[in-house]
Amino acid sequence: METPNHLYVKQLSNGDEKFANYLVEVMRTELTEDVGLYKNAMTRKDYLDAKSHVHRIKHKMGLLGLEKSYERANNFENGLRESDLGEQSYFESVLPIMIEFLDPNRKIKL
Repeated sequence: METPNHLYVKQLSNGDEKFANYLVEVMRTELTEDVGLYKNAMTRKDYLDAKSHVHRIKHKMGLLGLEKSYERANNFENGLRESDLGEQSYFESVLPIMIEFLDPNRKIKL
């Protein structure tokens, strides 16, 4: 399993720690909401709605340097169009890792 990191956030912020912290805070806030909406859509078996939340979460994976997870989330997103849940287990296994990494009580070194 991959380990999240802030390397891409550092690159995007170009050394601006304030901007980097802002990006992390946006991800923290949005990820919690996106995961809740995703789970709700999956419970309802509304795969097109779930697909839109997977899309948003997938980009956060990219920002956190989770390249393999990004690719697999992309496959899951595309599969949801056809109600293909083949990547669901992997996708959902990455979510707690992301949430823990972005925990506001965790000290982030940028």
